[in-house]
Amino acid sequence: MSDVTGLAVDLGGTKIAAARYLNGELIVHHQVRTESGAGAESQINTINELLNKLQYSSSDRVGIAVSGRVDSEGCWHAINTNTLKGVEQVQLKKIFETRLKKKVTVMNDAVAAGLAEAVYGAGLNMPAFAYITVSTGVGGVCVLNGKPVVSNNGLAGHVGFMTIRNSTELCGSGRIGTVENAASGRAMERQAQLLKGNDYTAKDIVEFHLAGNIWATQLVESSAAAVAELCGNLAAAIGISTVVIGGGVGLSTGYCNSLQTFIDTEPKLFRVQVVPAKLEAQSVLIGALIENSC
Repeated sequence: MSDVTGLAVDLGGTKIAAARYLNGELIVHHQVRTESGAGAESQINTINELLNKLQYSSSDRVGIAVSGRVDSEGCWHAINTNTLKGVEQVQLKKIFETRLKKKVTVMNDAVAAGLAEAVYGAGLNMPAFAYITVSTGVGGVCVLNGKPVVSNNGLAGHVGFMTIRNSTELCGSGRIGTVENAASGRAMERQAQLLKGNDYTAKDIVEFHLAGNIWATQLVESSAAAVAELCGNLAAAIGISTVVIGGGVGLSTGYCNSLQTFIDTEPKLFRVQVVPAKLEAQSVLIGALIENSC
């Protein structure tokens, strides 16, 4: 990973992480909680503070990966407004290139992760695969011949906003019955609140599940079933045979096994192989720094 050198930022629905890499080695890492209702200006200021903590200098390459839609001009838009508020047509690339007085890479976080897995991770040498992250939200990207499939409007790859049979509620994207609304960490938290009356985090729910609590296991398996249906849909759409899974929920103990079990109930033609992301939580950060990234 000799090309992975510089400062990388990963702004997700739950956390904002920033790291300094040198020839692929993680040198220093900082992380803060994402304030989802804080608005774009606050998020930008937090990114700037993290870059300062990493002791940014004019010689550093900078890559920023964010949850949401990033168009070909580097303009940032939230899709699920329940996850990020006040983010609409934010000229993120222009803002940071003006502040730092240099070229800055800005991209969607799932695209960054999929790129990293294609070049250095579980998707290495695969002609076609999908990367799906199950975390605060559900994101993803299709990777063909080592290149993430992107579009000028930044919407390509947002597989979490595809609809499935057993999801009927209104999503923050404006669509009804999305995968994100059924399978994400936020969806699990919302369902736990209805079942137990407590504000459990997705991490709490996974831990309850692993400890043998039936109600939590049902929520985790419901998430896996929804993602399994999404995998079958992607197999039909682009003919992939492998899905790389990332994200805090997706990489939790046993999730990939449960997901594979549900996928294996599909007709044979629509079954895919599930593999965990090799780069784990670093995939987004590494992808944001790969030379010639999207």
